[in-house]
Amino acid sequence: MPNLTMNTSDATRFPLRTHIRNIIHVVVHVSIGFIMLFSPLSAIIIMSLCLVFMLWQDITRLRSDKIKRKIEKESADIVKPWELFRISAPTWSVVGMFVLIFFYYYMNIPIEIAALALIILGIADPAAGLCRSKFNYKHLPGNRLIGSIVFFIISIIVLGAFSCWMKNFPKTHFPCEILIIAGIAALTEFLSFKHIEDNVTVPLSVVIAFSIIWKVSIYNIHGILAVSSGLIVFMFMINYLFYLHFSGKYKSS
Repeated sequence: MPNLTMNTSDATRFPLRTHIRNIIHVVVHVSIGFIMLFSPLSAIIIMSLCLVFMLWQDITRLRSDKIKRKIEKESADIVKPWELFRISAPTWSVVGMFVLIFFYYYMNIPIEIAALALIILGIADPAAGLCRSKFNYKHLPGNRLIGSIVFFIISIIVLGAFSCWMKNFPKTHFPCEILIIAGIAALTEFLSFKHIEDNVTVPLSVVIAFSIIWKVSIYNIHGILAVSSGLIVFMFMINYLFYLHFSGKYKSS
């Protein structure tokens, strides 16, 4: 089996590299969120190009031990160790974006909600990760909970800002809706683990919470729950099976 410990020497020499992943995460999700808000078709085109590129990268990496070794050696501070052997987080993130668009076109979810779900993930998730990185996981097991609390607080801020800007934001029991949605998103992020990507589960949880608050028809809510559950189960199975197969064949040297 490969050594799945992360090399921190590069992170020490190149502190900026340790934040590259978070910077890309923020830029991509927030940008796609706003593009989706103003032009869903443009977002679909961009997402399609991204998905083709990410799948090509995944296939190339999975088929080559040489590429895996290079990533393991040079990008350990950016790429999580288990991502060497399965579909990458960015690829699943794009798949999640397509599901949000599907909900907009076929489940009557307002495009504002689909976009907001991405923006919450884009801002709150890196903030939670950055907070966790400041603690030593071995000596402070609660740092995951601390990160999720940060996620909750950032989600409240983003939702609060959008509630002032979005004309259709539900204000029946404001600000209770914000606390509920932020809480559900943070809990989902906390419960996600390495084979269940929060890049997918968090936006889905935000859409589900909004679906209930916006009183989407029961039929559509059931459809949203069915599609979301199916995607999460499919994602876990694919990631786990790929991980078992490719990590078992990998030779690190």
